Amino acid sequence: MHVAVVGAGALGSVYGGRLAARAAVDVTFVVRTERPLPSPIVLERVDGDRALIRLDEPRFSTRIPKDADLILTCVSVNDLTALEPVLDDSAAPIVVLTPLLPVDRDALPKAFGKRLFPAMPSVTAYRDDRGHVRYWLPRAAQTLVEEPRPLLPVIDTFVRARGIPEAKFKACLTDANQRSQLETIRKTAVEQYKVTGTPAFVL
Repeated sequence: MHVAVVGAGALGSVYGGRLAARAAVDVTFVVRTERPLPSPIVLERVDGDRALIRLDEPRFSTRIPKDADLILTCVSVNDLTALEPVLDDSAAPIVVLTPLLPVDRDALPKAFGKRLFPAMPSVTAYRDDRGHVRYWLPRAAQTLVEEPRPLLPVIDTFVRARGIPEAKFKACLTDANQRSQLETIRKTAVEQYKVTGTPAFVL
């Protein structure tokens, strides 16, 4: 199996590195050439077995390989939208390992159609001063990959079960000011503080 991992930050390195080392999967990291490439990729697990994984010669590319069976995207939503021409080079399914706001998730399928599978990663990771990626992989929390389906009915069912009035729920979803504030916080975290994983704390 050949998996293309879009992004070689902390999250992409963990998923790509573990797939290559633990599952013997053929992995290609799809990156932008203007950024320094992490080589070798060294993963240090903080919890569990504290295993060390080292990829001495990771494969990098600026394009999705033609023979890729699956694409894992580990970049911000803004980067994902900008990568649409790159992702269109392949017909492989796209698993988005990026937490999405409702507005993001509803917009992405318009660009990628039924190829898109939103997911929720269970990994928490960061790259330290040595360039090593340190990560946590809780056993109780597995990476979840969903079926493509509209998000709003799912949220509606969730909030109704908790007694939140429909009017309040709709007001929250349509509050452009709050959405703009959330997007500003996320953009600041990524661009100013170089946050590559969640949860993250700025001191």
